[in-house]
Amino acid sequence: MFCLLCRKHDTWNSQNKAKKFNLYASVRYKRKSVEDHANSDQHLAAVEAELMNRVSTFQKQIDKREEIKEDMYHNVFLSLYWIAQEELPNCKFVRLIELLRLLKLSDIQYFKQKSAGSIRQMFLILGETIRDHVRQKVSDSFFSILCDEVCDISNKEQLISFIQYVDQHSGKPDVKFLAISDVLEEYTSANADAIKGMLMKQMAAAERNKTRLAGLATDGSSVMIGKNNGVAAQLRRECKLMINIHCICHRLALACGDANDHVSYIKTVEKVLVQL
Repeated sequence: MFCLLCRKHDTWNSQNKAKKFNLYASVRYKRKSVEDHANSDQHLAAVEAELMNRVSTFQKQIDKREEIKEDMYHNVFLSLYWIAQEELPNCKFVRLIELLRLLKLSDIQYFKQKSAGSIRQMFLILGETIRDHVRQKVSDSFFSILCDEVCDISNKEQLISFIQYVDQHSGKPDVKFLAISDVLEEYTSANADAIKGMLMKQMAAAERNKTRLAGLATDGSSVMIGKNNGVAAQLRRECKLMINIHCICHRLALACGDANDHVSYIKTVEKVLVQL
C-alpha cells in the first residue's frame, strides 16, 4: 500500500527518517496500520502541504518558481551571454529581460535579481565558466600569447592578453581572450619587468605551463622586443621554445605612418578624413 499524498509531497517519518507509505510500500494489510499512518506526523505534514497548495496563491508561486528555476536561469544567462557577444552595454540586459517578459516567455517573470551588483556577479560567473571551458580545450598543448598594454581614460595601464592554440577536435588554430590586468596595481610603472611578471601571473591563473609557451606576438616597442631586457627577451630565458613575432597590425601602422610623412597624397586623404 502507498499513500498518494505522502508520495506527492515526499514526506517521511521525522523520528527514523523512514519513507514507509511513500518511497516504500506498507505490507501490513490491516485497518490499524492505515489508521496509525493517518494519524502520523508524516501524513499530517503531507495533508498540510496539500491544503496549503490548494488555498495559498503565494505558495503556488513559490512552488512554480522552484519548479522552473533551472530553465529560468538558463534563459537568463543565455540572454546575458548574447549581450556580451553583441558588445552591448550592461544596462541593456534589464531591458532585454523586460522584452522577453512582454513576449510571453513566462519563466522570465520569476527572475528578480536585476540590481547592478547582481548583474555584475552574473557576468563574473559567466566569465569564470568560459575561462574554465577554454582552459580545458587548451589542455596540455603548446600555445602562444598575444598581448598589448594600453592606458585607458582613468590612467590605468591595462595589459590585455589572448591565447592562441590548436583545437584538438578541428585541428585548426583558435584565439581566445585570456585575461586583462592593471599593471599599476602591483608595480610602479609598466616596464618590461612588470609586464613579464603580469604575463606569468596570467598564465599561472589559467593553469598554463610556461614551458609550453611557443610564441609571443607584441608591438615593436623597446619594452616588448628590446634585445637585452625586453619582455620577449626575458621570457625567452625561461621559455626556450618561444618565438617572438612583431605583430603585423602594428607593422602596418608603422608603415602607414612612414607613408604619411613622405607621400603628400596620403596626407591629403588623412586631412579629409579628420575633417569629416
